Amino acid sequence: ERFGAEPVAMSGDVVECVVARPPQVRDSALELARHHEAYCPDIVEQGTGTTARLGAALLAAPYWYFWWD
Repeated sequence: ERFGAEPVAMSGDVVECVVARPPQVRDSALELARHHEAYCPDIVEQGTGTTARLGAALLAAPYWYFWWD
């Protein structure tokens, strides 16, 4: 709700969201990245490599993508 994220596509192992109000400052993006990683560790472990990189990718990003193996 805080960021206006709405799921737009789902499958057995993927959720994609459109985000109306993505984080605009680094601290908010990093906090959000921690939440994303807790929900879906694969986005860091098999994706960005670090929570900080995920935070940078979430900064002003209008889309979020989650997947699980």
